[in-house]
Amino acid sequence: MYGEQSQTKAERESPEIMTARMFPAYRKIFDLVRKLMSYVENLVVQLHSILNRKQPNFKSFFKGINFDFVINILGRALRSIYTIDAIVMNNPCIEKDWE
Repeated sequence: MYGEQSQTKAERESPEIMTARMFPAYRKIFDLVRKLMSYVENLVVQLHSILNRKQPNFKSFFKGINFDFVINILGRALRSIYTIDAIVMNNPCIEKDWE
């Protein structure tokens, strides 16, 4: 894991080496967050257009529909993004080395 220290000072890697070793993981995390943010944004825009009461189709099509599943998926996506953000913020090595 990024920032883990070895027992001896001679074995400690520089921040540049640790960062280079983590690039594949950072890329996967970046791709995941980018996809999640795109899905969340799209879902919020679609929900807004569906639930806009000024639209004439709202009363006839969507008045009695239960949106629990959609809101549950939205919450899970936001929770994943928050978890990744908390991991980065709570790792002092990442914060210190990237400044």
